[in-house]
Formats: sequence, structure tokens, C-alpha cells
Amino acid sequence: IVDNYGKSIDDKRDIIEMIQAKASTIEQNQYMSLCFISSSWDQNIKDWARTYSHQRLGFFIYDLEEDDLVYNETDENNRKFAFWHSTNGTRTKLTQIVDQLIEDEEYFDLNDVMEHSGLNLRGAKKFIDSL
Repeated sequence: IVDNYGKSIDDKRDIIEMIQAKASTIEQNQYMSLCFISSSWDQNIKDWARTYSHQRLGFFIYDLEEDDLVYNETDENNRKFAFWHSTNGTRTKLTQIVDQLIEDEEYFDLNDVMEHSGLNLRGAKKFIDSL
């Protein structure tokens, strides 16, 4: 489930309560990815969003004024879903990412492909096999 909401929230407590309420509705074996969009976000909310992690809920905020998507980049699921909440700007193709890796690194392994592309192990293997 991928949702985007236009929201104006200035209080960190309000956004935490909203996210917790949404998280409690997610059924087992489901994953929800939420993006709240506003003209600008309070820095405390941005800082909190950069650390938020939940096993079945990805949370993103998009700041229109700064053209910035804020989320916990260390969360693997968030990295996968960030694409769906990003702007319509230029997207780098997977082949371009790997071509750049090949150009920059004399030797690389699946971990390097996973790190640079955001693919999981199975996806990285499949992609390398297709080259």
C-alpha cells in the first residue's frame, strides 16, 4: 500500500500520533508506505522522520519548499519505497548505476551492486547474470 497525503502539521506529537494510528491498522503480511507532503516542515519533524523505523510501515515527508524527500535512509524497506514518493525529476536507470560502478571500480562484488543500486541480494544476482 503506497499513499501520499497533503498535510500541514507543525507539532511533532501530532504526526507521531497519526503515524502510530496508521501503523496499528496494517495487517500481518502487509507493508504500508506513507508520504506526507507539505509546503515546509518543522526541523524537529524532519529529524524524527530521519530516524523513524517500523517493520511494516515506511514513513516519508516531502518538503515542497526545499524539494526534499526526508526518511530513514538506513531502513532497507524505506530505500526501496523512496522511488514511489520522489519527485518526477530525472531518475537514474539501474544500468546507469551499475555502468558507473564498473567505470569507477576495477573490482566489485554483489555487496557493491546492492549498496549502489538498492537491490537485495537476489535482485543483484539476477541483474549481474543478465549483463
